[in-house]
Amino acid sequence: MVFIGLGAGCVRATYFPFIGDQYVQKKPQLLRRKNGEYVVVDGTRTLQLLYNLYYWFTNIAALSTIVTTFLEKEIDFWAAYALCTACLCISIIVLVLCAGQLVKVEPQGDNLPRAVQVALCAMRSGWKLDSTKQSYQLSHFNMTVPWSDSFVDELKRGLMACRVILSYLIFYLCINQMFNNLVSQAGQMDLQGVPNDMIQAFSGVACVLIGPLIQYLYNFLASRKIPFGPIARITVAFFFCGGAMAYATGVQKLIYSARPCYDQPRACPASENDKIPNNVNVWVQVPVYFVLAVGEIFGFVTASEYAYSKAPQSMKTVVQAFIQLTACAGSALGMALSPVAKDPEVLVLYACLAGVMVLSAALFYWRFSKYDRIDEKMNQMNLEGVDETASRGVHEAHGANRRSLEQ
Repeated sequence: MVFIGLGAGCVRATYFPFIGDQYVQKKPQLLRRKNGEYVVVDGTRTLQLLYNLYYWFTNIAALSTIVTTFLEKEIDFWAAYALCTACLCISIIVLVLCAGQLVKVEPQGDNLPRAVQVALCAMRSGWKLDSTKQSYQLSHFNMTVPWSDSFVDELKRGLMACRVILSYLIFYLCINQMFNNLVSQAGQMDLQGVPNDMIQAFSGVACVLIGPLIQYLYNFLASRKIPFGPIARITVAFFFCGGAMAYATGVQKLIYSARPCYDQPRACPASENDKIPNNVNVWVQVPVYFVLAVGEIFGFVTASEYAYSKAPQSMKTVVQAFIQLTACAGSALGMALSPVAKDPEVLVLYACLAGVMVLSAALFYWRFSKYDRIDEKMNQMNLEGVDETASRGVHEAHGANRRSLEQ
């Protein structure tokens, strides 16, 4: 478990910035199509498409849980683990073989200690970051600080992204129900011969089916110049997640209303030693995963895109790591709530999660909706110097590929 945690944490913190770095030309471009039509290639929307595609492909890979579940059931656990190991080996080989075609941005030094120095300076000035700028320190205190005004501005945008990401705490708590309480809920129903831990695979199926539809929605809104900024998308994700928990509450109530064990599924004498579940078909649970899938696509993809686009060039991995920190806090909160995740208290747990998630969505939009109004301006500010930074890390082989693509 420790090795899995280290591996997943390191990959997720570095891979998302790595994907964003592959798109070198982030500034708007005017291109002419073969039919003579002129179009503007928008960097922000292209990054959005890249992260949507990544999440779509990862959910295709997630469908392997269907195979591994049956391997574990029909053969043994070793067969399921062997399949996962083989897939990882293939991924490593492909990554090594394609390394020469990938953009690799050269490290620009560790700016985290400098960011800590800025924070300490701001603390002495009443937590006002503008007062830490070199121009302010020089004019007010006749002091020279080892950072520039632009670095402070970048740090402000990075901290803004971290505040948005930390708001995902309850969202992660609700999403994690797929891997524990919802699996247990499925086990309380008539499984129709399907393993109860395989029902969650419908989350991946739903993401694969719904992902292209959401991308089409983005294109539709953009073509009609209807704003749908990242804060609005995250808010929608929170509301869908709350709706999924509300539906799970209804399913749990349905289970408790059914025979033979009512609010003690598989625990009463009529269950014949855990053999007979309550008389509810397990397929009534499937809509939960479809609603959660919509929330995942709006929420997770936007979080990665937001963290990349707002973070300073030299601290993108650090800001992405805040996503994993929030996920960790959500898991820890889930562990703290585990004593109430039992029959019949779990019904109240689902209802509370639904209410808190909807409340969080409303508060989130009230607190951060102003960021959508300045999102384009912040993106343009973050693009300053991007071309120069990226060009230092692009290999000559990739440069040739890029020229051919632009032609």
